[in-house]
Amino acid sequence: MGVKLDQILKLQRQQIELTTELIKRVEKLIAVNLSTQLLTECIAPDGNPRTADQVAELVTESFCGALCISNELNPHQKGFDYQVSEFFIENEEEQEDEYEEEEDDDDDDRGFIPPDKSPMGKF
Repeated sequence: MGVKLDQILKLQRQQIELTTELIKRVEKLIAVNLSTQLLTECIAPDGNPRTADQVAELVTESFCGALCISNELNPHQKGFDYQVSEFFIENEEEQEDEYEEEEDDDDDDRGFIPPDKSPMGKF
C-alpha cells in the first residue's frame, strides 16, 4: 500500500512540475504574441503607417481585454493552488515563506498590475 501511495505522490509532483513548465512556456508565447501585435498595429490594414496615438489606443484596448481575461483566470489559479496545497503537506517553514511572498506579491484588487508583472514588462 505504501509503495502505491509513494508512486501516486511522485506522479502528482511530476504533473505539477510539468504544469509549471507549461505555464512558463505559455508566458513566453504570450510575450512573443504581444510583440508581434505591437509590430502589426504600427501599420494599418491599408498599408499606411499609423500614428503613435492610434497605436497607443489599439494597444490600450488590447491590454484592457487582457486584464479582463486575467481577472477571469485569477480565481481558477487560486483554486488550483488550493488543490495543490490539499495534496501536499509542507513543513511550517515553507508555508511561512510562501505566505510572506504572497504578502509581498499581493496585487491591488482594482485590476492594477505592477509594471514588472505586466506583459509589457517582459520587454
